[in-house]
Amino acid sequence: MSNHLWGMLAVECARGSRSANEADAEVDAASPPSAPTITAPSTARPNQTGMTAVVASHTGSRFSWSISNGVITAGQGTSNVTFSVGLKGSATLSVTEISSAGCVSPTGTATVTIGKK
Repeated sequence: MSNHLWGMLAVECARGSRSANEADAEVDAASPPSAPTITAPSTARPNQTGMTAVVASHTGSRFSWSISNGVITAGQGTSNVTFSVGLKGSATLSVTEISSAGCVSPTGTATVTIGKK
């Protein structure tokens, strides 16, 4: 989906002189994707490896993942990552989607509770 914006277009030179000619311009601006919903395990053992997280994939989009108290081990840039968690407490996964038009979504998050060994 895109938004159509209308406005007046005028030309101004580096010295501040402005052209008397004006024109209407229509600009299509793409809407950003909605915040991704992460599907991931809700619990883990301390230092557990090989865990996966997934969001819906959209053609042409790329994804930027991060995690607190853990490491993304594979899949950065895709809709499906593999990760490891750290010490007891929690790990928070975060992801944004960057559409093919370059629009960035709000951040989606999911928390993994890390229990005892």
